[in-house]
Amino acid sequence: MLFRSSRDTKYRTVVTDESYGALWRYACRLSRTQDDAEDLLQETLTRAYERIDQLKSLDAGRTWLYRIMYSIYVNHHHRNKRQQEITLIQELAADPRDTHEEVDPVTESVRAQLQELPGLQRQTVEMYYFEEMSVDEIAAVFETNSNTVKQRLFRARESLRRAMKEAQRSPEQTGSSELGA
Repeated sequence: MLFRSSRDTKYRTVVTDESYGALWRYACRLSRTQDDAEDLLQETLTRAYERIDQLKSLDAGRTWLYRIMYSIYVNHHHRNKRQQEITLIQELAADPRDTHEEVDPVTESVRAQLQELPGLQRQTVEMYYFEEMSVDEIAAVFETNSNTVKQRLFRARESLRRAMKEAQRSPEQTGSSELGA
């Protein structure tokens, strides 16, 4: 019979199949390569196991795991002085089941605008819309207040609205110039 410590039990309660999958998706978005995502996930899980006794409430386990992963990512990012970007655009606009050959200009504009969002805005949008985290959970991950999270979401939405308006105007302008030629 295997002996399981309270640490193992607590860790298994926090790191479930569901949380593991969510962490994997987040690691993929933060990292540019699968190898980097695997390393980030492994380091996150190792650190979580080592520090599981610091987790005060099992209810906060999800946020705690995201915070660990985000901290590791930021520390690694600064240590290597690399400018990595999140690949939210791939998650948002590219469904592997979709094989549309022609993409409308509005979709292209939104894709481009998502790529152009500052890192924290992209991460906030991703957590809110794709990971379905609450504003308070996101604030805990970034160690900021909920108003800052709301402000990032607002600014990201405004940027996307502007991009959509510009994309809707572009075909009209392109069409009129082709007719005149």
